Amino acid sequence: MRVLAITSVNEWPNIVTTGLATASFYYEVKSCLLAVARALNHLRLRYLVEAAHRSISVFSLSRFLRLAFSPFASNPTSPSSLFSK
Repeated sequence: MRVLAITSVNEWPNIVTTGLATASFYYEVKSCLLAVARALNHLRLRYLVEAAHRSISVFSLSRFLRLAFSPFASNPTSPSSLFSK
């Protein structure tokens, strides 16, 4: 266990000031780290949302193309198109 030996009462303001400066510094570092974490989380979430939109768009496009070029695309309600293969 360390004991802080103070030789003079005049050192107390320096110690308090140093302690407050250290606490303020650590608070600023913590705030910066939290801001970076929030920004990264926001970017990750935005990336996931954009990826989901791209997946949906690609799925919709591929489905549209599959339906557009299917054998039934010319007239899907016609009975003859059901047996045209």
